[in-house]
This record gives sequence, structure tokens and C-alpha cells, in this order.
Amino acid sequence: MASTSFDHKAVNPLSLGARRAHMKAFFMHLGIWDSAEVARTREKCVDLYCRFLYKQWYTSTSQEYFEYHVDALVWDNFLKRKELLTKASEWPWPKTLPKKRYATIQVSATYRDWLRQRSHAGNDGDRGETNSLEAAEGQENWIPAATVVDGLFEEAKPQETTWIDPYDDPEEPLLVREDWGVHNWDKVDVCPLPDADLCEILWWWVINKTRPDPLTGPFELVLSGCLGFHDLVRHDFHRIATNKLIDPDIVICWRVKDGYPVSLVVSPVPSMEKTWRYKAVADARLNRENMDKSVPEIHAILTQPRLEVPLLIEDWVRREGSDSNTLFARTTLARNTWALFSIDDGLSWFDAFSAKNGND
Repeated sequence: MASTSFDHKAVNPLSLGARRAHMKAFFMHLGIWDSAEVARTREKCVDLYCRFLYKQWYTSTSQEYFEYHVDALVWDNFLKRKELLTKASEWPWPKTLPKKRYATIQVSATYRDWLRQRSHAGNDGDRGETNSLEAAEGQENWIPAATVVDGLFEEAKPQETTWIDPYDDPEEPLLVREDWGVHNWDKVDVCPLPDADLCEILWWWVINKTRPDPLTGPFELVLSGCLGFHDLVRHDFHRIATNKLIDPDIVICWRVKDGYPVSLVVSPVPSMEKTWRYKAVADARLNRENMDKSVPEIHAILTQPRLEVPLLIEDWVRREGSDSNTLFARTTLARNTWALFSIDDGLSWFDAFSAKNGND
């Protein structure tokens, strides 16, 4: 047959350009080349293979792996429609298989876009083929993608990494959203970043340690390229604040490069600097009002006989209540006022009172 006299071994099947040039040369060798018909066949095969991957729960696959299997579908379906598909003319590289998924390999943009379109269309049906598609396949006598994948590469399959973890039951549905991983390639808006100097000061004040490798800055964690940012970070991001999952004084933002997130940054809310200043002014005003009221009372106590002053001061401190904030404020004010007259007596009383109050 014509295919047996055609040298398939001289081609690197993992090279996209070389593989497709060889396919064209082979079809021309058989006298069946038609660029428009091949293009229509490829369009159909792309859809067939996308549906096959979707049915198998794939959220991504490598560009090389995807195009390789589409070419195999084109080869068999085109030859079958020309009534030239035999055992001898089937896909010539069944034992060659590119890597399916790997962190450094480019993912298939075609399958990504197909998933996104499906997600936007709101198609939440089962992961089988649609009835209309099955009918079309029956009428046109297409070879299903599953037949090519399960049949042509049966010998190469044991060399692949198993897709489902061995501890999972393959019969159980996966608990993931229909559009999981679909938006990984969507660009994100620029997020306002905190003041770098302020974060640096806070880092050394609170942590006071050199930063390990995953941290590219103070409270800034680098994001892995394979992280599902939209699924794990941005999805329902507003609920972090709504459900009060973090302190209201803290904000989470991300650094963006070329439209894509590269790191997460945890920092004080930008408005907190002004809030702290306003609070400090309010506290200072309240402290001043308390001093204007309380200092004369302490002065009156200090005019009493010296041996009676410690107990009188203690009674005055406890008069407004026993909560820790009130006790601390009144104790400190009493110490400072007394120290203006006698540093030793004021500090000695403060230490004794603090020790006693701590044991109560």
C-alpha cells in the first residue's frame, strides 16, 4: 500500500511543524490533500477532543499533548472519510506520547478557551457528549476521541502518570466547581500596595528575623505559577472581610506583573495610619481631661500623713472600677503625680501595688 512505502520514521513526531508538514506530504502522496477540508476536519476534531478531556475531568493539559492528539484524530478521521483508513495506514507513532502536564510546560490555550466559553455559556450538564453531537457523529461517521486515545496509545499508557490519585475512588464525583482552573490565565486588576517602608519597619519590630526564600519582601509571599489564584484567592474574596476572617486593621493585596499576580502582600489597612493618628489625638485629649480632674485629687491625698498615703492612693485607684485598663491608667497617673514630689516613694508604691494586684 502507498503508506507502507512512505517513510514515517524520519520525522520527529513531537515537533509540531515537522509532524504537520509530514501529514500534508502524506495526504498529498495519497492524492487526497484538500486544505479547506482538512481545516474543517481539524475544527471538528478539536471540539471532539475538548469534549473528551472535559468528560475525563481535565481542567488543563499541555499544548504539545493537546495538539498531538488532535493531529492523531485528524489523521484517522480524514483517512476514514476518504475510505483509506486501514490497519497499515493508522496513526504512525502510537508509542510516542508527549507529556500531559508539567509545571514548566505551556498549557493548551485552545482547551483553556473552550472551557471558558463553556463556563460562560452556563452549560452545567453532565460530562458526556451532547445528544446533538452524538447524532452528528453518527451521521458523519466520525471516530470518537476516546477511540483514538484508548486504542492508538494503549502501549504507551503504562508510561503515563495516573491522573486520579490512587487514594481516590474513580467512581466518586470530584468535588470541584465546573469552571475550576478556567480563569487561571485571566489578567487581574492592579491592587493598591502598602507603603514598603512601613511594612519593613513592622517586620523588624514584630518578626525581627531575616526573611526565608518564599518571602520576597516584608509580609510578601511569592505565588507559584501553577497556583489557581482565581479559585483559591479571588473566588469569594470579599467574604474575608464580610465574615471577619482577619483583623479589620489588616488587608490582603497582590503584586501584579504584566497583568498577572506574582505575590500576596499582607499589611495594615492604608487608612489605619490616619486612624491611629486620630485615635492618638483622642486618647491624648481624654488623658488630659482625666489629669485635669484627677491630679488635684491626688495632690489632696499627698497632703495627708505620710504613713496613710499608700492606702489612700490605693483606694483612689480602685474607686472607678477594677477592670485592667482603668486600673492601669489610674495607677500610672498616681505614680507619675506622686513621683513629682518623691520619686522613690512613688515608684516603690507602684511596684508594690502592681505586685499585689497581679497576685489578686
